[in-house]
Amino acid sequence: MSPALEKLEEDLLLLSERDRVQLATTLLSSLPIPAGILELGTPEFETEIERRAAEMADGTVVGVPYEVVMKDIDALLSRG
Repeated sequence: MSPALEKLEEDLLLLSERDRVQLATTLLSSLPIPAGILELGTPEFETEIERRAAEMADGTVVGVPYEVVMKDIDALLSRG
C-alpha cells in the first residue's frame, strides 16, 4: 500500500461509523459487477437463492461453518 493510501485509510477510519458506512456503500456501488455475479433483487438472484436453499434443505449440499469460511478468507487476503 502506498504511503498516500495508508494516510487516507488512517484519516477515513476517524470518520463516524455512519459516515464510513456511507463511504463504503458509495465505493462499492461505484465498482462494476463482475461477470457471473448475480445482482441482488433480480429474478435470477431470487431463483439462485431458492435453488441453494432447496439443496441445503434436501441435503444435496452441506454448509461450511462460519469459522472455516472466515479462516479461508483470511488466508486468501493475507496472500494478496
